[in-house]
Amino acid sequence: MFKPGRLLVLTILFMAVFAGYASAATVGVILTNGMRYYEDINRHLIKDVQSRRPGVKFVIERPYPDEQSWSNAAGSLISSGVSAIITYGASATQAAINQHPGVPVIYAGVYAPTAYLLKSKNVAGVKNSLPVASLMRYLKEIVHSGRMGIIYNSREADSLAQFNEIAPIAQEYGIKPTGLDLQNAPDATALLAGTQFNSLFITGCSTAGPVYLKILMMMKERNIPVVSLVYDRRGQPLINLYGNPEDQARLASGLLIAALKRGYHKGKSEDSKKYFLIYDFRESASMGLRTSMELVTDATKVIY
Repeated sequence: MFKPGRLLVLTILFMAVFAGYASAATVGVILTNGMRYYEDINRHLIKDVQSRRPGVKFVIERPYPDEQSWSNAAGSLISSGVSAIITYGASATQAAINQHPGVPVIYAGVYAPTAYLLKSKNVAGVKNSLPVASLMRYLKEIVHSGRMGIIYNSREADSLAQFNEIAPIAQEYGIKPTGLDLQNAPDATALLAGTQFNSLFITGCSTAGPVYLKILMMMKERNIPVVSLVYDRRGQPLINLYGNPEDQARLASGLLIAALKRGYHKGKSEDSKKYFLIYDFRESASMGLRTSMELVTDATKVIY
């Protein structure tokens, strides 16, 4: 006769084995080279996951910001037998999906309007909602009407969506937008050389990441204010808007842990509405610009 006590022991052993399997899982990460924002999300995510599931290992690929590199990184992770893949940004995520990984794909750092592109089986993630449109209202109070350069990458879904959103709004405020399509990071200097505009807007394109500090320095030398959706703690534009990295990491880690438990994901997505809006008032004063009192009120941080 099979004793109840034995059943309890077997159940405990099974749970222990299952828990050990989940903890020993290996997670692949596609972390685009040069994007400090993605690195911050990933750092918080790893810390959160390992505090809740000790033993989970992470294998990080750092591809350049182009479709072929993202695809190669995904292929490399898939062939290594990872249990799940973490991606950052819509284009890197789509490149991973196109490789038909057969394991859960969890994304973060995706601009909310592009998340619809990522609806696929076994894919879930975190999109961030940002009040991008309001940036033009603040800028209008700070600078006189004129031309505004917009750095974007037409090959990156997040960046292109931001460009398509901000350009018509700029025109409504009497600011003439000029698109600067930065498809390769080293081309930034040539792209900006000789351009004539009163302000510069940088979308969240990965190609701007590796040369971000250089761009800020060039604009400072020319006394041109910068509004940016790119985050890098080493450099501060006049106005900086970006999603809260810790909040995105928290939501993404929850999705990842759930996927590791099941071995698949139901495709649920999360919306992170927390963000940082930083206004460098000190830089504004040194450049002789007008002050946006609305921005002073709305900003999560003002640098005096």
